[in-house]
Amino acid sequence: MPRNKREIKTLMQHIEQMLKAEFAAIQAGSEVHVSKGWNDNIHVLVVSHAFKGIPAKARDDMVWPILEKLPETEMRHISLCLLLTPEEAETPFATGIQS
Repeated sequence: MPRNKREIKTLMQHIEQMLKAEFAAIQAGSEVHVSKGWNDNIHVLVVSHAFKGIPAKARDDMVWPILEKLPETEMRHISLCLLLTPEEAETPFATGIQS
């Protein structure tokens, strides 16, 4: 389990590489962003046209199997995982994201 900033940064890079290699590489035009949240939390944002018209659960089913390859001790650091279309990514969160 990562315990310091360097280990968290390394884990963030690993998560980003996994998603780029296993999701973005087959979904042309997809973007993957991984950032540090509060404390040791990690935030994941995937923006893809592949999510258009797809409900939240189906989007999760497209991405989480990749993330579940991480050991449990690493996966638990992901506190936020947003899976959005490009249009949704431009929408202020105050209006909500429909699923």
